[in-house]
Amino acid sequence: MAIIRYTKDATIRYAYLNIFPDQFKTEKEKRDESWIKNTMDYFANKAYAEYVKNRDTFVKNYDLVKGILRMEDFYQEPEVKSFTEMLTADLQLPAYVKHYSIITTPINELVGEISKRPDAFRVKAFDDDSQSEELKFKTEILQNYVMSQAKQKIAEKMAMEGAEIDEEQLQQMTIEQVKDELDTYTSVAEKWANHVLTAQKAEFILKEKSEDAFRDMLISAREFFHIYEDNSKTGYNVEVANPKNTWFLTTPDRKYISDPTGRAQGAYAAGTVQVMELSEIIESIPDLTKDEIDHLRSSLQDYGLINVRESNLGNPDVSPGIDSVTYDTYDPLVLQTRMMIESEMKENNDGLKDFLGLTSNVSSFGYKYVVVRSYWLSKRKIGKLIYIDELGNEQSILVDENYKSGTIPTQQSLEWGWVNQWYQGTRIGPDIYHIKPYKLLNYCPIIGLVHEIKNTEAKSLVDLMKPFQVLYNVCMNQLYKLL
Repeated sequence: MAIIRYTKDATIRYAYLNIFPDQFKTEKEKRDESWIKNTMDYFANKAYAEYVKNRDTFVKNYDLVKGILRMEDFYQEPEVKSFTEMLTADLQLPAYVKHYSIITTPINELVGEISKRPDAFRVKAFDDDSQSEELKFKTEILQNYVMSQAKQKIAEKMAMEGAEIDEEQLQQMTIEQVKDELDTYTSVAEKWANHVLTAQKAEFILKEKSEDAFRDMLISAREFFHIYEDNSKTGYNVEVANPKNTWFLTTPDRKYISDPTGRAQGAYAAGTVQVMELSEIIESIPDLTKDEIDHLRSSLQDYGLINVRESNLGNPDVSPGIDSVTYDTYDPLVLQTRMMIESEMKENNDGLKDFLGLTSNVSSFGYKYVVVRSYWLSKRKIGKLIYIDELGNEQSILVDENYKSGTIPTQQSLEWGWVNQWYQGTRIGPDIYHIKPYKLLNYCPIIGLVHEIKNTEAKSLVDLMKPFQVLYNVCMNQLYKLL
Protein backbone atom coordinates (compact mmCIF):
# COMPACT_ATOMS: atom_id res chain seq x y z
CA MET A 1 0.00 0.00 0.00
CA ALA A 2 1.51 3.29 -1.03
CA ILE A 3 1.13 6.58 -2.85
CA ILE A 4 2.64 5.82 -6.27
CA ARG A 5 3.18 8.64 -8.77
CA TYR A 6 6.21 7.33 -10.61
CA THR A 7 7.68 3.88 -11.17
CA LYS A 8 11.20 2.89 -12.04
CA ASP A 9 10.28 1.19 -15.32
CA ALA A 10 9.39 4.49 -16.96
CA THR A 11 10.10 3.14 -20.43
CA ILE A 12 7.39 0.43 -20.53
CA ARG A 13 4.00 1.23 -19.05
CA TYR A 14 2.03 -1.99 -19.15
CA ALA A 15 -1.12 -0.35 -17.87
CA TYR A 16 -1.36 1.97 -20.86
CA LEU A 17 -0.53 -0.82 -23.28
CA ASN A 18 -3.27 -2.82 -21.55
CA ILE A 19 -1.22 -5.98 -21.05
CA PHE A 20 -2.23 -8.20 -18.13
CA PRO A 21 0.67 -8.11 -15.63
CA ASP A 22 2.47 -11.36 -14.91
CA GLN A 23 1.04 -13.01 -11.78
CA PHE A 24 3.76 -15.65 -11.44
CA LYS A 25 5.67 -13.48 -8.98
CA THR A 26 7.03 -14.13 -5.52
CA GLU A 27 5.78 -12.15 -2.52
CA LYS A 28 8.90 -10.00 -2.63
CA GLU A 29 8.39 -9.19 -6.31
CA LYS A 30 4.74 -8.32 -5.67
CA ARG A 31 5.81 -5.60 -3.28
CA ASP A 32 7.49 -3.76 -6.14
CA GLU A 33 5.72 -0.49 -6.93
CA SER A 34 5.86 -1.10 -10.67
CA TRP A 35 3.99 -4.39 -10.36
CA ILE A 36 1.40 -2.88 -8.01
CA LYS A 37 0.74 0.12 -10.25
CA ASN A 38 0.66 -1.88 -13.50
CA THR A 39 -1.73 -4.47 -12.05
CA MET A 40 -4.22 -2.00 -10.60
CA ASP A 41 -4.07 0.30 -13.64
CA TYR A 42 -4.89 -2.66 -15.87
CA PHE A 43 -7.97 -3.51 -13.78
CA ALA A 44 -8.93 0.18 -13.71
CA ASN A 45 -8.89 0.29 -17.51
CA LYS A 46 -11.08 -2.82 -17.58
CA ALA A 47 -13.46 -1.28 -15.03
CA TYR A 48 -13.83 1.93 -17.06
CA ALA A 49 -14.43 0.01 -20.29
CA GLU A 50 -17.14 -2.16 -18.69
CA TYR A 51 -18.72 0.91 -17.09
CA VAL A 52 -19.08 2.63 -20.48
CA LYS A 53 -20.51 -0.54 -22.06
CA ASN A 54 -23.02 -1.04 -19.27
CA ARG A 55 -24.05 2.62 -19.31
CA ASP A 56 -24.76 2.47 -23.05
CA THR A 57 -26.68 -0.83 -22.95
CA PHE A 58 -28.83 -2.13 -20.10
CA VAL A 59 -28.77 1.04 -17.94
CA LYS A 60 -31.46 2.46 -20.25
CA ASN A 61 -33.77 -0.27 -18.99
CA TYR A 62 -33.84 1.37 -15.56
CA ASP A 63 -35.10 4.61 -17.17
CA LEU A 64 -37.75 2.72 -19.10
CA VAL A 65 -39.07 1.07 -15.94
CA LYS A 66 -39.28 4.50 -14.30
CA GLY A 67 -41.21 5.97 -17.25
CA ILE A 68 -38.36 7.96 -18.86
CA LEU A 69 -38.64 7.81 -22.66
CA ARG A 70 -36.12 8.58 -25.39
CA MET A 71 -36.34 8.74 -29.15
CA GLU A 72 -34.39 5.47 -29.50
CA ASP A 73 -37.10 3.72 -27.48
CA PHE A 74 -39.36 4.06 -30.51
CA TYR A 75 -36.97 3.39 -33.38
CA GLN A 76 -33.47 2.10 -34.06
CA GLU A 77 -31.10 4.88 -35.11
CA PRO A 78 -29.34 4.01 -38.42
CA GLU A 79 -25.55 4.03 -38.59
CA VAL A 80 -25.60 6.09 -41.81
CA LYS A 81 -27.94 9.09 -41.56
CA SER A 82 -29.61 10.95 -44.38
CA PHE A 83 -29.58 14.73 -44.69
CA THR A 84 -33.06 14.97 -43.20
CA GLU A 85 -32.12 12.77 -40.30
CA MET A 86 -29.14 14.99 -39.55
CA LEU A 87 -31.41 18.07 -39.47
CA THR A 88 -33.92 16.42 -37.16
CA ALA A 89 -31.34 14.76 -34.92
CA ASP A 90 -31.93 17.15 -32.01
CA LEU A 91 -35.72 17.03 -32.10
CA GLN A 92 -37.42 16.00 -28.89
CA LEU A 93 -40.46 13.82 -28.43
CA PRO A 94 -43.82 15.63 -28.76
CA ALA A 95 -45.23 16.95 -25.53
CA TYR A 96 -48.27 14.66 -25.63
CA VAL A 97 -46.17 11.48 -25.85
CA LYS A 98 -46.30 9.58 -22.57
CA HIS A 99 -45.11 6.25 -21.32
CA TYR A 100 -47.87 3.70 -20.67
CA SER A 101 -45.94 1.03 -18.80
CA ILE A 102 -46.84 -2.64 -19.11
CA ILE A 103 -43.43 -3.67 -17.73
CA THR A 104 -43.67 -2.39 -14.16
CA THR A 105 -46.58 -4.63 -13.17
CA PRO A 106 -44.96 -8.02 -13.95
CA ILE A 107 -41.70 -6.87 -12.33
CA ASN A 108 -43.50 -5.87 -9.13
CA GLU A 109 -45.46 -9.13 -9.19
CA LEU A 110 -42.30 -11.22 -9.44
CA VAL A 111 -40.53 -9.23 -6.72
CA GLY A 112 -43.61 -9.64 -4.53
CA GLU A 113 -43.60 -13.39 -5.06
CA ILE A 114 -39.97 -13.73 -4.04
CA SER A 115 -40.72 -11.56 -1.00
CA LYS A 116 -43.39 -14.05 0.09
CA ARG A 117 -41.03 -17.01 -0.04
CA PRO A 118 -40.36 -18.39 3.46
CA ASP A 119 -36.88 -17.92 4.88
CA ALA A 120 -36.09 -21.54 5.73
CA PHE A 121 -32.31 -21.33 5.65
CA ARG A 122 -30.75 -23.04 8.67
CA VAL A 123 -27.25 -24.05 9.70
CA LYS A 124 -26.60 -27.80 9.67
CA ALA A 125 -23.33 -29.24 10.98
CA PHE A 126 -21.62 -31.91 8.89
CA ASP A 127 -18.13 -31.74 10.37
CA ASP A 128 -16.41 -34.62 12.13
CA ASP A 129 -17.04 -33.23 15.61
CA SER A 130 -20.78 -33.05 15.03
CA GLN A 131 -20.82 -36.67 13.90
CA SER A 132 -18.61 -37.96 16.69
CA GLU A 133 -19.49 -40.87 18.95
CA GLU A 134 -19.81 -38.55 21.94
CA LEU A 135 -22.40 -36.40 20.22
CA LYS A 136 -24.34 -39.46 19.07
CA PHE A 137 -24.33 -40.78 22.63
CA LYS A 138 -25.62 -37.46 24.00
CA THR A 139 -28.27 -37.33 21.29
CA GLU A 140 -29.54 -40.81 22.12
CA ILE A 141 -29.74 -39.97 25.83
CA LEU A 142 -31.69 -36.78 25.10
CA GLN A 143 -34.07 -38.55 22.73
CA ASN A 144 -34.74 -41.36 25.23
CA TYR A 145 -35.43 -38.79 27.95
CA VAL A 146 -37.87 -36.86 25.76
CA MET A 147 -39.61 -40.06 24.71
CA SER A 148 -39.99 -41.31 28.28
CA GLN A 149 -41.37 -37.99 29.51
CA ALA A 150 -43.89 -37.80 26.66
CA LYS A 151 -44.95 -41.43 27.13
CA GLN A 152 -45.53 -40.87 30.84
CA LYS A 153 -47.71 -37.79 30.24
CA ILE A 154 -49.83 -39.61 27.62
CA ALA A 155 -50.32 -42.63 29.90
CA GLU A 156 -51.39 -40.42 32.82
CA LYS A 157 -53.84 -38.53 30.61
CA MET A 158 -55.42 -41.74 29.33
CA ALA A 159 -55.69 -43.12 32.88
CA MET A 160 -57.50 -40.00 34.07
CA GLU A 161 -59.95 -40.29 31.16
CA GLY A 162 -60.50 -43.98 31.95
CA ALA A 163 -59.40 -45.08 28.47
CA GLU A 164 -57.34 -48.17 27.87
CA ILE A 165 -54.46 -48.11 25.40
CA ASP A 166 -52.05 -50.82 24.41
CA GLU A 167 -48.26 -50.44 24.24
CA GLU A 168 -48.15 -50.14 20.43
CA GLN A 169 -50.68 -47.28 20.33
CA LEU A 170 -48.87 -45.55 23.21
CA GLN A 171 -45.58 -45.75 21.33
CA GLN A 172 -47.15 -44.35 18.14
CA MET A 173 -48.80 -41.41 19.97
CA THR A 174 -45.54 -40.66 21.73
CA ILE A 175 -43.58 -40.55 18.47
CA GLU A 176 -46.13 -38.21 16.86
CA GLN A 177 -46.05 -35.84 19.84
CA VAL A 178 -42.25 -35.49 20.07
CA LYS A 179 -41.55 -35.68 16.34
CA ASP A 180 -41.06 -31.95 15.93
CA GLU A 181 -38.80 -31.74 18.96
CA LEU A 182 -36.60 -34.60 17.73
CA ASP A 183 -36.44 -33.25 14.17
CA THR A 184 -35.37 -29.77 15.28
CA TYR A 185 -32.76 -31.00 17.75
CA THR A 186 -29.38 -29.52 17.00
CA SER A 187 -26.01 -29.49 18.63
CA VAL A 188 -24.76 -26.54 20.66
CA ALA A 189 -22.62 -25.43 17.71
CA GLU A 190 -25.62 -25.49 15.37
CA LYS A 191 -27.72 -23.50 17.83
CA TRP A 192 -24.97 -20.88 18.13
CA ALA A 193 -24.54 -20.73 14.33
CA ASN A 194 -28.28 -20.30 13.80
CA HIS A 195 -28.36 -17.46 16.33
CA VAL A 196 -25.49 -15.79 14.45
CA LEU A 197 -27.28 -16.34 11.13
CA THR A 198 -30.46 -14.72 12.47
CA ALA A 199 -28.48 -11.76 13.80
CA GLN A 200 -26.60 -11.31 10.49
CA LYS A 201 -29.86 -11.33 8.53
CA ALA A 202 -31.07 -8.41 10.63
CA GLU A 203 -27.67 -6.66 10.63
CA PHE A 204 -27.24 -6.67 6.84
CA ILE A 205 -30.99 -6.53 5.95
CA LEU A 206 -30.49 -9.53 3.68
CA LYS A 207 -34.16 -9.95 2.75
CA GLU A 208 -34.41 -6.43 1.36
CA LYS A 209 -31.07 -6.79 -0.41
CA SER A 210 -32.11 -10.07 -2.02
CA GLU A 211 -35.24 -8.38 -3.40
CA ASP A 212 -33.15 -5.46 -4.67
CA ALA A 213 -30.75 -7.85 -6.42
CA PHE A 214 -33.65 -9.82 -7.91
CA ARG A 215 -35.07 -6.60 -9.37
CA ASP A 216 -31.66 -5.92 -10.92
CA MET A 217 -31.78 -9.32 -12.60
CA LEU A 218 -35.25 -8.65 -14.04
CA ILE A 219 -34.14 -5.30 -15.46
CA SER A 220 -30.54 -6.00 -16.50
CA ALA A 221 -30.24 -9.84 -16.42
CA ARG A 222 -27.49 -9.36 -13.82
CA GLU A 223 -27.31 -9.40 -10.04
CA PHE A 224 -24.25 -9.05 -7.82
CA PHE A 225 -23.44 -9.09 -4.11
CA HIS A 226 -20.17 -7.69 -2.78
CA ILE A 227 -18.59 -8.90 0.50
CA TYR A 228 -15.75 -6.71 1.73
CA GLU A 229 -13.83 -5.82 4.88
CA ASP A 230 -14.57 -2.51 6.59
CA ASN A 231 -14.26 -0.72 9.93
CA SER A 232 -17.67 -1.77 11.28
CA LYS A 233 -18.21 -3.80 14.46
CA THR A 234 -18.55 -7.02 12.43
CA GLY A 235 -15.40 -6.30 10.42
CA TYR A 236 -17.09 -6.84 7.06
CA ASN A 237 -20.13 -5.76 5.09
CA VAL A 238 -22.45 -7.08 2.37
CA GLU A 239 -23.85 -4.81 -0.31
CA VAL A 240 -25.83 -5.18 -3.51
CA ALA A 241 -23.37 -4.09 -6.18
CA ASN A 242 -24.79 -1.90 -8.93
CA PRO A 243 -24.58 -3.91 -12.19
CA LYS A 244 -23.52 -0.71 -13.98
CA ASN A 245 -20.44 -0.41 -11.74
CA THR A 246 -19.48 -4.11 -11.65
CA TRP A 247 -16.93 -5.73 -13.96
CA PHE A 248 -15.46 -9.22 -14.26
CA LEU A 249 -13.13 -11.32 -16.39
CA THR A 250 -14.08 -14.90 -17.18
CA THR A 251 -14.12 -17.51 -19.90
CA PRO A 252 -17.14 -17.94 -22.24
CA ASP A 253 -20.43 -19.47 -21.10
CA ARG A 254 -19.79 -18.89 -17.39
CA LYS A 255 -23.06 -18.07 -15.68
CA TYR A 256 -21.86 -17.52 -12.11
CA ILE A 257 -19.19 -15.02 -11.13
CA SER A 258 -18.22 -16.95 -8.01
CA ASP A 259 -18.77 -20.59 -7.09
CA PRO A 260 -18.22 -21.13 -3.34
CA THR A 261 -18.30 -24.93 -3.79
CA GLY A 262 -15.22 -24.79 -6.01
CA ARG A 263 -16.74 -27.30 -8.42
CA ALA A 264 -16.93 -24.86 -11.33
CA GLN A 265 -14.58 -22.09 -12.39
CA GLY A 266 -16.20 -18.67 -12.25
CA ALA A 267 -14.55 -15.33 -12.87
CA TYR A 268 -10.78 -15.13 -12.42
CA ALA A 269 -11.00 -11.39 -11.78
CA ALA A 270 -13.86 -9.13 -10.72
CA GLY A 271 -14.46 -5.83 -9.00
CA THR A 272 -16.36 -2.57 -8.79
CA VAL A 273 -15.79 1.04 -9.78
CA GLN A 274 -17.70 3.77 -7.99
CA VAL A 275 -17.56 7.33 -6.73
CA MET A 276 -17.03 7.51 -2.97
CA GLU A 277 -16.83 10.40 -0.55
CA LEU A 278 -13.77 10.56 1.71
CA SER A 279 -15.76 9.72 4.85
CA GLU A 280 -17.12 6.62 3.13
CA ILE A 281 -13.63 5.67 1.93
CA ILE A 282 -12.27 5.87 5.49
CA GLU A 283 -15.09 3.66 6.77
CA SER A 284 -14.95 1.01 4.04
CA ILE A 285 -11.17 0.73 3.56
CA PRO A 286 -9.50 -0.22 6.87
CA ASP A 287 -5.92 -0.02 5.53
CA LEU A 288 -6.07 3.69 4.64
CA THR A 289 -3.30 5.60 6.46
CA LYS A 290 -3.21 9.19 7.66
CA ASP A 291 -0.59 10.12 5.04
CA GLU A 292 -2.85 8.82 2.29
CA ILE A 293 -5.85 10.72 3.67
CA ASP A 294 -3.79 13.92 3.84
CA HIS A 295 -2.63 13.29 0.26
CA LEU A 296 -6.23 13.03 -0.94
CA ARG A 297 -7.13 16.26 0.83
CA SER A 298 -4.16 18.15 -0.61
CA SER A 299 -4.64 16.80 -4.14
CA LEU A 300 -8.20 18.16 -4.15
CA GLN A 301 -6.89 21.70 -3.65
CA ASP A 302 -4.75 21.37 -6.78
CA TYR A 303 -7.58 19.92 -8.88
CA GLY A 304 -7.66 21.51 -12.31
CA LEU A 305 -4.11 22.87 -12.04
CA ILE A 306 -2.31 19.59 -12.73
CA ASN A 307 -2.04 18.36 -16.30
CA VAL A 308 -3.38 14.84 -16.81
CA ARG A 309 -0.41 14.12 -19.08
CA GLU A 310 2.24 12.38 -16.98
CA SER A 311 5.64 14.02 -16.70
CA ASN A 312 8.94 13.18 -15.05
CA LEU A 313 9.07 16.66 -13.50
CA GLY A 314 9.94 16.25 -9.84
CA ASN A 315 10.56 12.52 -10.16
CA PRO A 316 13.36 11.70 -7.69
CA ASP A 317 14.29 8.51 -9.53
CA VAL A 318 15.67 10.19 -12.67
CA SER A 319 19.31 11.12 -13.08
CA PRO A 320 20.57 14.57 -14.09
CA GLY A 321 21.71 15.34 -17.60
CA ILE A 322 20.55 13.49 -20.70
CA ASP A 323 19.04 10.67 -18.61
CA SER A 324 16.53 13.12 -17.16
CA VAL A 325 14.66 13.21 -20.51
CA THR A 326 12.00 10.51 -20.84
CA TYR A 327 9.54 9.96 -23.65
CA ASP A 328 5.96 8.76 -23.40
CA THR A 329 5.58 5.18 -24.61
CA TYR A 330 1.79 5.13 -24.36
CA ASP A 331 -1.11 6.81 -26.08
CA PRO A 332 -2.18 9.83 -23.98
CA LEU A 333 -5.72 9.29 -25.28
CA VAL A 334 -6.07 6.35 -22.88
CA LEU A 335 -5.39 8.57 -19.88
CA GLN A 336 -7.59 11.34 -21.26
CA THR A 337 -10.49 8.93 -21.79
CA ARG A 338 -10.09 7.61 -18.26
CA MET A 339 -10.31 11.13 -16.81
CA MET A 340 -13.43 11.87 -18.90
CA ILE A 341 -15.14 8.71 -17.69
CA GLU A 342 -14.34 9.58 -14.08
CA SER A 343 -15.90 13.01 -14.54
CA GLU A 344 -19.07 11.44 -15.97
CA MET A 345 -19.58 8.91 -13.18
CA LYS A 346 -22.63 10.60 -11.70
CA GLU A 347 -26.31 10.72 -12.46
CA ASN A 348 -26.55 14.07 -14.30
CA ASN A 349 -24.04 16.25 -16.12
CA ASP A 350 -24.12 20.03 -16.09
CA GLY A 351 -20.88 21.56 -17.32
CA LEU A 352 -21.45 25.09 -15.98
CA LYS A 353 -22.51 23.99 -12.52
CA ASP A 354 -19.66 21.48 -12.43
CA PHE A 355 -17.20 24.26 -13.21
CA LEU A 356 -18.68 26.52 -10.53
CA GLY A 357 -18.57 23.72 -7.97
CA LEU A 358 -22.32 23.61 -7.45
CA THR A 359 -22.86 19.92 -8.22
CA SER A 360 -21.77 16.57 -6.81
CA ASN A 361 -19.32 15.93 -9.60
CA VAL A 362 -16.09 14.06 -8.93
CA SER A 363 -13.48 16.25 -7.21
CA SER A 364 -15.46 19.45 -7.82
CA PHE A 365 -17.58 19.51 -4.69
CA GLY A 366 -16.65 17.67 -1.50
CA TYR A 367 -13.98 15.03 -1.13
CA LYS A 368 -15.21 12.60 -3.80
CA TYR A 369 -12.93 10.18 -5.63
CA VAL A 370 -13.23 7.28 -8.03
CA VAL A 371 -12.45 4.02 -6.19
CA VAL A 372 -11.63 0.86 -8.14
CA ARG A 373 -11.84 -2.40 -6.18
CA SER A 374 -10.31 -5.51 -7.72
CA TYR A 375 -10.19 -9.19 -6.81
CA TRP A 376 -8.22 -11.61 -8.92
CA LEU A 377 -6.59 -15.03 -8.95
CA SER A 378 -2.89 -14.46 -8.51
CA LYS A 379 -0.22 -17.10 -7.95
CA ARG A 380 1.75 -18.19 -4.89
CA LYS A 381 5.03 -20.08 -5.01
CA ILE A 382 5.17 -23.23 -2.85
CA GLY A 383 7.51 -26.19 -2.61
CA LYS A 384 7.00 -29.85 -1.83
CA LEU A 385 9.74 -30.91 0.58
CA ILE A 386 10.53 -34.59 1.15
CA TYR A 387 12.71 -35.46 4.16
CA ILE A 388 13.50 -38.30 6.59
CA ASP A 389 12.09 -37.97 10.12
CA GLU A 390 13.64 -39.15 13.40
CA LEU A 391 12.21 -42.66 12.98
CA GLY A 392 13.69 -43.02 9.51
CA ASN A 393 10.35 -42.63 7.74
CA GLU A 394 9.95 -40.52 4.61
CA GLN A 395 7.74 -37.47 5.17
CA SER A 396 6.55 -34.66 2.89
CA ILE A 397 5.45 -31.11 3.75
CA LEU A 398 4.66 -27.90 1.84
CA VAL A 399 6.95 -24.93 2.32
CA ASP A 400 6.65 -21.33 1.19
CA GLU A 401 9.10 -19.30 -0.84
CA ASN A 402 10.99 -18.20 2.29
CA TYR A 403 12.28 -21.72 2.87
CA LYS A 404 15.94 -22.15 2.05
CA SER A 405 17.06 -25.48 0.66
CA GLY A 406 19.04 -27.49 3.18
CA THR A 407 17.45 -26.00 6.31
CA ILE A 408 16.28 -29.50 7.23
CA PRO A 409 19.42 -31.70 7.31
CA THR A 410 17.58 -34.85 6.22
CA GLN A 411 16.09 -33.18 3.13
CA GLN A 412 15.76 -35.61 0.23
CA SER A 413 14.21 -33.43 -2.49
CA LEU A 414 12.51 -30.08 -2.99
CA GLU A 415 10.14 -29.41 -5.91
CA TRP A 416 8.76 -25.92 -6.50
CA GLY A 417 5.41 -25.08 -8.08
CA TRP A 418 2.60 -22.52 -8.22
CA VAL A 419 -0.90 -22.51 -6.69
CA ASN A 420 -3.79 -20.08 -7.03
CA GLN A 421 -4.30 -17.41 -4.40
CA TRP A 422 -6.94 -14.67 -4.33
CA TYR A 423 -5.65 -11.12 -4.10
CA GLN A 424 -7.47 -7.86 -3.49
CA GLY A 425 -6.51 -4.39 -4.59
CA THR A 426 -7.89 -0.88 -4.31
CA ARG A 427 -7.05 2.22 -6.29
CA ILE A 428 -8.24 5.51 -4.79
CA GLY A 429 -8.07 8.57 -6.97
CA PRO A 430 -5.15 8.74 -9.40
CA ASP A 431 -2.24 7.49 -7.29
CA ILE A 432 -3.17 5.63 -4.08
CA TYR A 433 -2.76 1.86 -4.39
CA HIS A 434 -3.50 -0.98 -1.94
CA ILE A 435 -2.74 -4.64 -2.71
CA LYS A 436 -2.70 -7.65 -0.37
CA PRO A 437 -3.81 -11.31 -0.28
CA TYR A 438 -7.55 -11.75 0.19
CA LYS A 439 -8.18 -13.89 3.28
CA LEU A 440 -11.81 -13.22 4.22
CA LEU A 441 -13.07 -15.90 1.79
CA ASN A 442 -11.39 -18.57 -0.31
CA TYR A 443 -13.37 -17.53 -3.41
CA CYS A 444 -14.25 -14.35 -5.26
CA PRO A 445 -16.25 -11.97 -3.01
CA ILE A 446 -18.20 -10.62 -6.00
CA ILE A 447 -21.04 -13.14 -5.90
CA GLY A 448 -23.68 -13.09 -8.63
CA LEU A 449 -24.56 -14.14 -12.11
CA VAL A 450 -25.35 -13.02 -15.65
CA HIS A 451 -28.53 -14.85 -16.62
CA GLU A 452 -28.58 -16.94 -19.78
CA ILE A 453 -25.28 -15.91 -21.31
CA LYS A 454 -24.47 -19.23 -22.94
CA ASN A 455 -23.95 -18.84 -26.72
CA THR A 456 -25.74 -15.49 -26.76
CA GLU A 457 -25.99 -12.04 -25.24
CA ALA A 458 -27.79 -11.74 -21.92
CA LYS A 459 -31.34 -10.45 -22.30
CA SER A 460 -33.44 -9.40 -19.33
CA LEU A 461 -37.20 -9.53 -18.89
CA VAL A 462 -37.39 -5.83 -19.79
CA ASP A 463 -35.41 -6.45 -23.00
CA LEU A 464 -37.79 -9.24 -24.02
CA MET A 465 -40.83 -7.04 -23.37
CA LYS A 466 -39.53 -3.96 -25.18
CA PRO A 467 -41.16 -4.74 -28.59
CA PHE A 468 -44.56 -5.10 -26.91
CA GLN A 469 -43.97 -1.98 -24.83
CA VAL A 470 -43.08 0.07 -27.93
CA LEU A 471 -46.17 -1.17 -29.78
CA TYR A 472 -48.39 -0.42 -26.79
CA ASN A 473 -46.93 3.10 -26.42
CA VAL A 474 -47.43 3.85 -30.12
CA CYS A 475 -51.06 2.71 -30.06
CA MET A 476 -51.92 4.51 -26.83
CA ASN A 477 -50.25 7.79 -27.85
CA GLN A 478 -51.96 7.72 -31.25
CA LEU A 479 -55.27 7.10 -29.53
CA TYR A 480 -54.56 9.99 -27.14
CA LYS A 481 -53.79 12.29 -30.09
CA LEU A 482 -57.00 11.29 -31.91
CA LEU A 483 -59.12 11.82 -28.82
